[in-house]
Amino acid sequence: MAYGYEKSVRSGSGTFISKLTNLHIAIPLMFVMLFLWLNGEKLWGAYWEKTTAEAYIIMFGFVLAITFRSNLIWLAKTRFKEGLMNFWVGFVIMFAAMIVLSQYILKGSFSGASISSMAVYPTIAITAFYVAPVEETIFRGVFKEYLKKSLGGTGLYVLPAWLIVMVITSGAFAITHYGVYQGQVMSLWWAFIMGCAFYLGTNFKPSRKMAPLGVPGAIGMHSCYNLFILGILSGGIV
Repeated sequence: MAYGYEKSVRSGSGTFISKLTNLHIAIPLMFVMLFLWLNGEKLWGAYWEKTTAEAYIIMFGFVLAITFRSNLIWLAKTRFKEGLMNFWVGFVIMFAAMIVLSQYILKGSFSGASISSMAVYPTIAITAFYVAPVEETIFRGVFKEYLKKSLGGTGLYVLPAWLIVMVITSGAFAITHYGVYQGQVMSLWWAFIMGCAFYLGTNFKPSRKMAPLGVPGAIGMHSCYNLFILGILSGGIV
């Protein structure tokens, strides 16, 4: 009798977990966004950037609203379990690339900023749950698919369509960071290059049996890059 009860509980638990991991990825993501927005100050005090979180929630909600019934939004075909796996694959790929770049190509001349240990967790939360998901949804999700649909795969002159889309979306991505980088040309060029890297990440297939990483993979890459240059993954915690 006890064995039968234990078996039924396990079966029910498995069904619940299966349903949970098959949720539309926007549901848990938006839940986390709202939860942290409401409780971030209680968790981290003045280190929590509530205004930033609020702005990204509004942008994310707006994008979801205008693309809810279209195929332009990457969330439409992405479930939580696949999205989470692709996020970590993208994260690991970017982390390895940043280590190689900083230690072997630039010979240690490239290093991230310094960051207070008190600011580490709120910075991770803002980066991984707000900045990277929303920006990648806009530029490597909606904008990318809209341009691909507009060009119809024909390209322009001698350039293939994917290259044109990559340049346009990465250029727009860099321009939106003008204020963040205070107009510094080299920083804007670097943002453009990273935008291209994130774009290529969406089309990367880790193996023949796997689908492309898509926007979740780009979110992982974007999160890792930001955490590296902010000092969290580059030894800059003080």
